[in-house]
Amino acid sequence: MSRESLSCVIKQKISRPKKHTLIPVLIIIILTSLMLLQTHVYVSSAASEVNVVHVSIIPGAGYNRSSLGYSPDVIHVVIGVNNTVVWTNNDNVTHTVTSTTGVFDSGLLPPGQSWNYTFTYPGTFNYYCTIHPWMKGTVIVEAPTGTTAPSNYSATYMYTGSLPSPRNPPGNVIAASVFALIIIGLVLGEISSKRTR
Repeated sequence: MSRESLSCVIKQKISRPKKHTLIPVLIIIILTSLMLLQTHVYVSSAASEVNVVHVSIIPGAGYNRSSLGYSPDVIHVVIGVNNTVVWTNNDNVTHTVTSTTGVFDSGLLPPGQSWNYTFTYPGTFNYYCTIHPWMKGTVIVEAPTGTTAPSNYSATYMYTGSLPSPRNPPGNVIAASVFALIIIGLVLGEISSKRTR
C-alpha cells in the first residue's frame, strides 16, 4: 500500500462519523449518581433536624462510689425527635457506656472524648461503666405518637431483638446503590458484547 493510499484510509476513518455509544452510558451514570446524591442529601438533612441529647460523665465519677457518674442519669427520648444520645467523658479517667443487655457499648472512652448512639426502638435501656460498675444510667426510649412497636417487643417494654447499628446506611441508600450497580453492569455488558461482535 502506498503512502498516499494509506493517508487516504486514515482520513476516511477520521472523517467518518463515530457512533456515540458512550453517551447513553454516561447519561445513565449521571442520572444514577444524582439519584444517590439526592437520597443521601435527604437522609442527611433529616438527621440534622433531630435534636441530640447530651449526657456528661461527671468529673470524679471514677472515684466517687456514691455518684451514679452520668448526668443526667435518667433520660427520656422519642424516636425521630431526640433519639440520638451523646455521652462525653468530662472525667480525668477512662470510662465506658455499656448496655446491661448488650445492645450498645462505647468501648473505652478516654477523658475528653465523646461517643453517640441512636436508639431506633422503644424500650428502657439500662447502662453502666464496665470499669466503674457503680456508675449507672437509664435511657427510656418512646415511640413517636401513633406508631406501634415491632413484633418482638416484649410486654416489659424491653426490645428483645437485635438493633441495627446506627452507622449502617439507610435501606433506601443501599437499594439505590444496588440498582445503580445493576444498571452499570448491564450497560458495560452491552458495550462489551458490541465490541466482540
